[in-house]
Amino acid sequence: MSDGDMRVQTGGMNTVSSGRFFTQVSKYLAPDLGVDLKARMEARLADLKAGGTLFDIGLATSLAVASDKEHVTDDIFGSDWWVDEIAAQSESIVRAAYMHAIQLSLEYAAANNSPPLPIQSLWMVQDSEVRFEVHVVMSGAQVTLILVTPRPPRGQTVPPIAHAFDEDTWVIGSEAQLVNVRNKYPDEYKPRLVIEPIPGDPGSVARKMRILGF
Repeated sequence: MSDGDMRVQTGGMNTVSSGRFFTQVSKYLAPDLGVDLKARMEARLADLKAGGTLFDIGLATSLAVASDKEHVTDDIFGSDWWVDEIAAQSESIVRAAYMHAIQLSLEYAAANNSPPLPIQSLWMVQDSEVRFEVHVVMSGAQVTLILVTPRPPRGQTVPPIAHAFDEDTWVIGSEAQLVNVRNKYPDEYKPRLVIEPIPGDPGSVARKMRILGF
């Protein structure tokens, strides 16, 4: 199976992650030199309102590639991962969440005569509850979108370690808890998951570990 044909779990093995896709979306919806963020957000809001699939919008904006289609339609928004009730609602919920987040960002810009707020996307998985919802939180610095879902089925194929990247996300907890988090990753990933003390916090049981996404 080639890398281009590989179906992988979007995100990571951690409870909270961004993963490669949400990291790309966050960069796309953040200020960038030479990019008119307001015009970009208005165009994507129009796309979302027009009703095209999220995969097609991602493909048109280079946030997805053709080989992602099966993963997006069957896993993220389909019944390979979720019970039928969730699968039937998932894409509609995510679409509405991004519409609301973009609208909040544009309204903030208009009210404050300022650039739109960047939109940060995160994914949180739940082990004990069957829920699929999105929380949209606004501050004066950004709009944060948090997708809350059940944990996808175990045994998902993950790409080689060369495809993994350091997320801008750290887990803080006891060393035993961070070992538990690290043990959820494939063996080849574990050497890159380093448990460290918090500088300036001597004698504390708290440790930090930067997580990997893919």
